[in-house]
Amino acid sequence: MKDEELTAEELLAEIDRILGKEKTPKESFEADPPDYEELMKETDRVLSELHTQEPEQKEASKPVMELSFPVQESEPSAETNIAETEQEPDKPEQPKKHAGKWIGDIAFYLFLIVLVVSVAFLKGGDSGAPKSLAGFSTFTVLTGSMQDEIPQGSLVITQQTDPRELKIGDDITYLSSPTTTVTHRIVGIIENYKDTGQRAFETQGIMNAKPDEQPVPAGNVVGKVIFHSYALGQAFTVLSEHWLVFLILLVLTVALIKTLKIVFRRDHSKNEKRKEDL
Repeated sequence: MKDEELTAEELLAEIDRILGKEKTPKESFEADPPDYEELMKETDRVLSELHTQEPEQKEASKPVMELSFPVQESEPSAETNIAETEQEPDKPEQPKKHAGKWIGDIAFYLFLIVLVVSVAFLKGGDSGAPKSLAGFSTFTVLTGSMQDEIPQGSLVITQQTDPRELKIGDDITYLSSPTTTVTHRIVGIIENYKDTGQRAFETQGIMNAKPDEQPVPAGNVVGKVIFHSYALGQAFTVLSEHWLVFLILLVLTVALIKTLKIVFRRDHSKNEKRKEDL
């Protein structure tokens, strides 16, 4: 150790400093010769004091290192992070609201398109000239020749069908003239009508006493009846007669709903701001 390598003069100077007697090296040698036993005792005491001072300095330095650890810890930031993670799941609510709004708008416009197309088809069916969409046509029954099965005023939907697949008992809609359609039941089938190689169908209204006078060539068949409804027929009849009035009412209703939504959103945003201010 450094303390054991001190010279005799430095050791005496250190002893005098501890005892409060500052002397130069020369003065120390000019004095009476020292008592070596006392000198050794004093030396041992000085060395022991020096040794005891080193652990105290180390112990004093430990708290400084310990203080560095709490500085790195940031408990408040952890709490804030936890609070932020708890609030994060609330953010996707806005996209859900927007998605619901878009779905509602799409459903409304699809309904409007279907409504307009249905009215157009019904008006075409009433005029006698059939209109087809993907092989489907709509008509309104104007007479009571099929009353027990398809009441007068019913809505009828037909589908284009291969004449070879039609059979006795099927209800079909056919053209009796270029502008007139009839919905009757097949009561007979002629396989080779007038040597044309095509079928023809004998038809009859179930409320009529006898079949129709003229067979129906396969080329005149519009389609096979796949659906009919009296209630829908009445609704679509009223709608087709007053479609312009219903369209205006529908547009006004949509405009009113949009206006009310805007007003309610503004009121809701104002209430939220007031709550935040409070």
